Amino acid sequence: MKDLSQFWCSLEGIQGLHAIPAFWARYCDPHFDLIRPYLRATDMVGGDYPCPHPKRGGACARRIVDLGDGEFEGICIDPYKLCPDLPLTSKDVVVHRLDIACFTRMLADVLDIRWQAPERRAGYAWGIGLSRRQKSLNQAVFFVVESSQENFRKAVLELLASVPGPFVLVAPTDQHREISLQEHFERRSIGFISLAERVQLDEEGRLVSIEPMESAEGLPPVEDRQGSAVAGQAADRSVGSQAAVNAVHDYLAAKVLTLTKFGIQFETTDRTIRRFLRTGKMRRANFEAMATAIGITADQLLRGELPPSIQRRTP
Repeated sequence: MKDLSQFWCSLEGIQGLHAIPAFWARYCDPHFDLIRPYLRATDMVGGDYPCPHPKRGGACARRIVDLGDGEFEGICIDPYKLCPDLPLTSKDVVVHRLDIACFTRMLADVLDIRWQAPERRAGYAWGIGLSRRQKSLNQAVFFVVESSQENFRKAVLELLASVPGPFVLVAPTDQHREISLQEHFERRSIGFISLAERVQLDEEGRLVSIEPMESAEGLPPVEDRQGSAVAGQAADRSVGSQAAVNAVHDYLAAKVLTLTKFGIQFETTDRTIRRFLRTGKMRRANFEAMATAIGITADQLLRGELPPSIQRRTP
């Protein structure tokens, strides 16, 4: 599987999902071919063309100038004129928008959604169908793409106000999800799908859905240097022990924490924690972040240790 987290993050970097092809290509590199089939030309001309040397730190975004007769030029606006002017064609400067209908139709097949023609809601949010997954069967599914946390929050709050029951929220990433929204999700049993966690690229170049933060269940355990069970073929990815599971149970009980509130402390989901408590396995990076949130090292957690201030449960 190939990780696409940067690709999904790029969708939230293009404000309004409108940009000239060169910006789409820069943001979505190296997976521009995944989004190219869903871009549609508009009747608008862009104002800027990307700088070929963005790491220089200058102000040399090229201003698009119409020379007439279908000819354009990208003029470097840096006061030191770092880059030569660039001849452009009308094809280069036409703004392209993401075709939400075609794009979400493709996502629906990947995410097991009974697709319907997108229904525009608040901001950049669309109703795109009904869930076919058993846990959220027939719940409405909404696709939200916002470039700022403030706009994401506004769009989600309007959905919460207008939709009476639980629903499923799909977003490119979870970077705009924060504590107060998560509390709303928990109270209303709102499902949240981060495409960065759920959708990857298989070896044949197809988008496929995986369980987020998947562990290597079913692989034969081996012993690492601490003697904890680690998934054999993914020793560098998954880690855990029954002692760590017991320690987390004790920590949650002592702190009177829900799984959601605990997960927020180290930016993971209650589903990931629940799977760890059931299987004893978690991706190493998440395991280390969980240990830090508790106030100990990953090695200490593997041995089932907790900070001295935590009152352990009596066996």
